[in-house]
Amino acid sequence: MLKSNIFPSYRETSRKLESAWKLMHEYIDISEEAMNFLNESRQYLDTMVSDFLVSQGIGVVTISDATIFGDSRRELGLVSENDNFLLSGRYVIPMRGIDGNILAFIGWFPDYKKYITTPSLFFSKKTLFFNLDDAYPRSINEYDGRVFLVEGIFDCISLRCLGLPVIATMGADISSYKAELLKVFSHVTAISDNDKAGIHALKTWELPPWSTKVSIRGNFQTPYGELKVKDIDDLIKYSDKDEIRGMLKDLLYSDKQEELIKLD
Repeated sequence: MLKSNIFPSYRETSRKLESAWKLMHEYIDISEEAMNFLNESRQYLDTMVSDFLVSQGIGVVTISDATIFGDSRRELGLVSENDNFLLSGRYVIPMRGIDGNILAFIGWFPDYKKYITTPSLFFSKKTLFFNLDDAYPRSINEYDGRVFLVEGIFDCISLRCLGLPVIATMGADISSYKAELLKVFSHVTAISDNDKAGIHALKTWELPPWSTKVSIRGNFQTPYGELKVKDIDDLIKYSDKDEIRGMLKDLLYSDKQEELIKLD
């Protein structure tokens, strides 16, 4: 593709994806039953995340006939080889660029796949962060250019629900290109998952020198037994929202190279 044709193609692809997103809303389920299933599957103790998803028009999309998307459905990566809608029956989340344009769709469901992302033309995990369109202006306007960096999409959504600036790597790796993107922020507070992969990621992530690496260690002890805390999403769901927001804000403004969230 010639360089002069890239931006018109990008705009046209984004326009088609936005149209597909509007069309999906005719088949979307944001009922109390659908949201309760999400809360139970992810063991959320309140409706903070599901309420946010509903406010964004995010729910379960079930489409049996993918031809409703028209001739561009393959071009946009919306269908399988058998011409079935790739994300049918999943909670569909639009993946947006920093300009707010839709670049792909991410479908979550608690099966063996968990996440499926449409293979759209302008989407690549190697070059994009989830939620950058919200995090960048929020960071600049409200938090002195500081941002949280987490691994998972729901980690990111939980922090966003608390009003904090946050982006997600969508995996355990950070490419050299994404490492350069992080330099637009005045400070990066990176929180890894509480597992072997997360520990390794925190050691290997290429972060700006002005970053703070935060580790989570331990589990919650409750009258009903020990609760595993595998990531920041778990920590938020098990905590008082005002207290955890205050603690996270303190971490966001920490200038130490390393911090530890140690649970009893």
